[in-house]
Amino acid sequence: MHDVMQFPEEQLIRKSVEQKCGDIINLAKRILSSWTTIKRWQVHTDSNLPPEVRNAACVLDIRACRQFRSVIELCMRGEAHDASILTRTMFEGLLALEFVLKPRISLKHYKNKRNAPSSMPRLLRARLYLTYFGFQWEVLRSRNRSKPGAKRHASRLASQVPKQVLDDYASLIGFEWVERFKQHPRTYSGLSVSDLAHAIGPVYARWHNVVYAIQSGAVHASNAAELLHSVGTIWHDMPCYVDKTLKCAMDIFLAGAKLLYKHIGFGSAVGMLLSGLDDQYREIKEERRSRRSNQRVDRG
Repeated sequence: MHDVMQFPEEQLIRKSVEQKCGDIINLAKRILSSWTTIKRWQVHTDSNLPPEVRNAACVLDIRACRQFRSVIELCMRGEAHDASILTRTMFEGLLALEFVLKPRISLKHYKNKRNAPSSMPRLLRARLYLTYFGFQWEVLRSRNRSKPGAKRHASRLASQVPKQVLDDYASLIGFEWVERFKQHPRTYSGLSVSDLAHAIGPVYARWHNVVYAIQSGAVHASNAAELLHSVGTIWHDMPCYVDKTLKCAMDIFLAGAKLLYKHIGFGSAVGMLLSGLDDQYREIKEERRSRRSNQRVDRG
């Protein structure tokens, strides 16, 4: 099997990215490697969380690892804008992890103050997250069964999740939530991404209002000018974009890892690992600040 084709000047871009962002890229690799290889899910004796909560958290943990790996690979090729799409998705995964693990969360619509589900136990939140996608197949089937040319597809969608499975799901979460899944915004929490970010906390709200909003331009193909002005070519992005995107992804990944450690109870070895990775990240930031300061002195 042959490797996928390379874009024009890709090797030059890779070298430039390695030269200017090598410290952050190497740290991102160490973070991913350390986190995925340490035995954490085999050790959760400190946790008395229900199995459904741990299962939902485990799914989101694996999801974050896969996405973070893809972000690193894209950044190494100088494709920061595409990496930012995955970074935006990682933020949504972090919101889901907070939704599942946070001891208390008051779910409310931030903008229009409409009625919304109030605080609920973690077990129900985990069940909502785990069962949500099964009901979306039913929503798709219902939306398409009366549309010309889509009836055949609707019948195929109906077979994706057996009715008995949906009935079992409904008994776990209640009929009210089954109906809520069918209503706008059709999410596992009953809230939009913006409302969920505000419900979880001000840090998440600020990230959504600024970083997430900027990254949405890449997701919705509305950032053409930014692409064209990146390096005079549409094939690659400047190393500064790579640096910013990778740091965003690392911040999200580490936040999720710390959240898991806090609530699941992975043991002291995982705590020491996270502390060590934090120290390495801090050292890189301090070294860069010192370097910039020296450069300003030299120019002065």
